[in-house]
Amino acid sequence: MTYAALLLDLGDTLVHDDHVIAHALEALDAVSALHVAPDTKLPLALVSDYTMPAAGDPGEVTRLVAEYVERVSGYGLLRYFQPTDRHVTLSTEVGVRKPDPEIFRVALSRLGLPATLSTAMFLTEDASHVAAARGLGMTAWQLGVDVTDWSQLPLLVAHAVSDTDPGRLRAAYALRLRVLFREQLGEVQRVETEAHRTFATLVGEPPQDVVLELDAGGDITALRHVHATPRERSFRAALEDNAAVAAPGKALAPGQTHEAEPGPVDGPPRRKRFSIT
Repeated sequence: MTYAALLLDLGDTLVHDDHVIAHALEALDAVSALHVAPDTKLPLALVSDYTMPAAGDPGEVTRLVAEYVERVSGYGLLRYFQPTDRHVTLSTEVGVRKPDPEIFRVALSRLGLPATLSTAMFLTEDASHVAAARGLGMTAWQLGVDVTDWSQLPLLVAHAVSDTDPGRLRAAYALRLRVLFREQLGEVQRVETEAHRTFATLVGEPPQDVVLELDAGGDITALRHVHATPRERSFRAALEDNAAVAAPGKALAPGQTHEAEPGPVDGPPRRKRFSIT
């Protein structure tokens, strides 16, 4: 599948109770760095239902659009959707509300893209709009269900558009690692899509090389250290001093409580705990 744009709802998707939802701004920063082609950034667009103009008032559409744009600006979101005549599409202007396919087609056309709905990704909190969008051939995610936290979205989008560039992915991984594990990312080394893993380095003294295990959608499911931490090395040394570690593939001898086994990456072996009977 080739994707061309990410379309976003505003109310209860980006904003709730007059506040921007947690991690949304950082997620938009990360998504804005992604590319759909080597020299083509992923375009973003707001697609919203808004006040429909009264008949017979030609200036009301202009006024309502300006009102909406001012509201978006007040949330600190406007920088992601400039220029607004290309990156903001309202029912006010199109004359139909979501999930009418016309409003999505207009949004794509304004971005200078073919109005092919199957090339669009769409995020909203509205389950009925998600179902309708999928019925139109779009890739749609429901916030709170498919995307449980805004920090998840950048990696989901990166996987969808097949962007594996370490530099462009840094913000996406940094946000997700901080939210999931409270870890600070140093750099992304490489992404192995088929193996569902990413190699990265965490900030620390010394820096720690890690492997991030990914699910089918590109989200992080586990973090594993490539090299043992000082605490792990000390623990291993104590076990070996007490002859408590059996060789790989060997049965536990009397007094041994651990078996060395190869780790998931090139690095020191992991230790598997056994109870003493």
